[in-house]
Amino acid sequence: MSCEIDGCHKEKISKFCSRHELAKENIEKEFSKWQIAFGSSYTMVEYLTELIENEDLNSGMWVKDIAEYILETKNDEN
Repeated sequence: MSCEIDGCHKEKISKFCSRHELAKENIEKEFSKWQIAFGSSYTMVEYLTELIENEDLNSGMWVKDIAEYILETKNDEN
């Protein structure tokens, strides 16, 4: 089976391929550091949007893919 990310044809190890899974884990791990820096009211949506849009952060392709996926699936739930 392929990774859940559109266009990624790598074999998945869970819901995602190993590269996207690692990117997801890193996003989740780093979010708490951003909350410390920006305050406890800083949301995951703000964080993910920053990862996607802020070119100064130099977020990699795998991170942006996962950030977009999380935002899209979060929007689908609402």
